[in-house]
Amino acid sequence: MIAPWRRLTADVLAEIFLLALPDEWHDHCAGSVILSLTQVCHIWRSIALGTPRLWTFIKVSLANSPRFRWAEAVAAYVARSGDALVRIHINLSRPHEFPYQRAWVENVFWRPEAWARLCEHAYRWESAHLEEIPAFAFSGTPAVPFARLTALTWFYAAPPASPMSMYTIPTTFFAQAPHLQSVTLCYNTEPQPLVLPRTWRMSRLTVWAGPRRGVAGDYLELYMAPMAAVPPWKTLVPALSIVCAARHWLRDLELCVASLDPGTLRGTMSTTGTTEFPALRRLVLYDDACQLASWIVAPQIRDVKIGADGSIGAPEQDRDPFWGDPLLDVAQLLTRPGGCTHLRSLYLSPQMDEDLRTLLSCLESVPMLEQLVLDTENNEDFPNGILRFEIVLALTRRADNSHSLALLPSLVALTLDFDILLTMDVDHDFHLDDHSYSPIPLYNAVWRMLASRRHQQNHGGKPLRALRAFSSNLNRLNKDLGKWPLPAPAPMLAATAVDWSSKAEEELVRVMCEEEDPYDETPLYIEETKYS
Repeated sequence: MIAPWRRLTADVLAEIFLLALPDEWHDHCAGSVILSLTQVCHIWRSIALGTPRLWTFIKVSLANSPRFRWAEAVAAYVARSGDALVRIHINLSRPHEFPYQRAWVENVFWRPEAWARLCEHAYRWESAHLEEIPAFAFSGTPAVPFARLTALTWFYAAPPASPMSMYTIPTTFFAQAPHLQSVTLCYNTEPQPLVLPRTWRMSRLTVWAGPRRGVAGDYLELYMAPMAAVPPWKTLVPALSIVCAARHWLRDLELCVASLDPGTLRGTMSTTGTTEFPALRRLVLYDDACQLASWIVAPQIRDVKIGADGSIGAPEQDRDPFWGDPLLDVAQLLTRPGGCTHLRSLYLSPQMDEDLRTLLSCLESVPMLEQLVLDTENNEDFPNGILRFEIVLALTRRADNSHSLALLPSLVALTLDFDILLTMDVDHDFHLDDHSYSPIPLYNAVWRMLASRRHQQNHGGKPLRALRAFSSNLNRLNKDLGKWPLPAPAPMLAATAVDWSSKAEEELVRVMCEEEDPYDETPLYIEETKYS
């Protein structure tokens, strides 16, 4: 009797194989995992080896690839993938405590014949992630057409070098890539000014000049070799030429640099004028790259993310200097006449010692905003800080304060992540004039704010939308504090107001029945504003 699976055609079995792939297959290094489907019988093996879509992800990693036979595995994957589009991922960054030096990686591990084999099939590359590829790989191989390449990621963690020894990021190697949509470039030491190939019309550009500063940089180890915070600092200047050249068609721009001396921008761009990005929809600026917000005009922008790490770090740690005032620069972007009228989502993570009124000015300039995130969780400003009672009070709609009714009338999703010390009990050792701090008054103030934005209202003949999503770190560390009455913000929000649970109703009643005003109960100094 014929087994049921033998009645299936090879095409049907191939589809079943694609659906039955183990999880580790989707991110494995070529040659490091044996596909179990090829070990069942010669028929299954033949079908699996003859199914190109099973072999289209070609990954090489210094840490996890077979050290002396990865090139043969790559050649096999190239052959088995037929004419299908392939995704290339090569990471030659050295892990911590790796036993070999960089010279061994380039002269022993690296296999030029495998690279040449991949380049012969460049017309099939759909995406390429290339990390620490030797420079001679690009100079020794003639430029080839990347007819179907849509995404390019290029990381190079160059070792510390003298100011005069700069290298070239090989954008011209990929010059023949007319369908490129996304480009990500990350570097540590300063390269030569980047060249934008004429055929490139990418809609997304990401440039990281080294990792982020402070705590944020600790979480993202893009580069294994630490670099001292001494001149010359990592800089975005070499990348600004490509940013400016691509401004007409960019829809998504992300820039990051820990320290950017404005003096280094002279001669590369006008810091007093502005540059229009007519198609830009999303802008992300990290740390000192936030300075560039004042230079950008983006009439179609819908999503802005500003992350300026505010952590101090260890006292003995060398620090790059902070040059920018992120909120001042963002305020110029948001308040510029004719700009940001389409903005719907704003993420602000200010650095330390920023001005409260500048933050309020930013919020007042975007009445069309629907989603807002204010994040100072990693700042070390306690007991001061820019996100405290003052902002919660400003966001609380009150009939006796027209300014509070006019602030963010379209807001439907809100996240408030406070300085971590504001979320816990703190004794009087923190310069509180012999008073201890408790997060409960701030927690109660947040509940009052949520209650004030619970229902849709009207002010001056215009609707004030109700909050439909909210999250905050204020109740994460204290189990005695209740859950928030609204779901956490998500990309897709409910179309109508959210019903509060019975527990939320009880918590609101408890908060509103408190005899003490939370703004009078806290030992923190509260700055007077027009919302007070």
